[in-house]
Amino acid sequence: MVLFSIFSIVFCLNERPIVGILTQPTDGALANYGSSYIAASYVKFVESGGARVVPVFHNSTMEELDQIFSQINGILFPGGGSNLDNTPLFKAGQRLYNNAIAATRKGDYFPVFGHCQGFELLAIITSQDFDILSGVDAENLTLALDLTTNASNSRWLGDAPENVIDVISSQTVTMNNHVQSVSPSSFAKNQLLSSVFCSIRKCRQKWQRIHLHLGRYLVSSIWNAMACGEESI
Repeated sequence: MVLFSIFSIVFCLNERPIVGILTQPTDGALANYGSSYIAASYVKFVESGGARVVPVFHNSTMEELDQIFSQINGILFPGGGSNLDNTPLFKAGQRLYNNAIAATRKGDYFPVFGHCQGFELLAIITSQDFDILSGVDAENLTLALDLTTNASNSRWLGDAPENVIDVISSQTVTMNNHVQSVSPSSFAKNQLLSSVFCSIRKCRQKWQRIHLHLGRYLVSSIWNAMACGEESI
């Protein structure tokens, strides 16, 4: 007797988005382990939101960046202390930024989140000015936020509960580790930056100098934040 077994293979669609994280170059002793890295806190940060993470190597060719861009659903530019002055990291970020804007304008929403150093990277790319950043004294510093008039209508905070708004604006709950940022005056003077970004929050460093803290690209899917939200993960 011949027994026939019929196997049915069921393919289940995985709807968890795939988010790329742009790597950073290693230096010093860390270079012994490779040419690039991603801080584990950023991987946990993205995964805690339900997404899957893949690395996007900063030293990839433009063709390689285009290929991986077509296979992911969003990109995170993380914090760090790397050189952004026309370096491979800058050029990779610029390529992905331009791809994201082009895709979103065609109806394929592609979010880009610039965080800490990623905030700086997006500011430089958008302003087309490597000198847009200025020094701030905001290392190992927790701060309350001064919300601008744009906050209540923003996609960042427009739907936030009142108790959350009260906490972030009255208590020192945001973690900061910054030596550079964009001042409000530099933001206002650079039309490329101020015409496309909406400033939502700002905060004061140790010496009371105000720097921009959070913004959203007005016509696309670019998001910017300075506070180190991943540090709590």
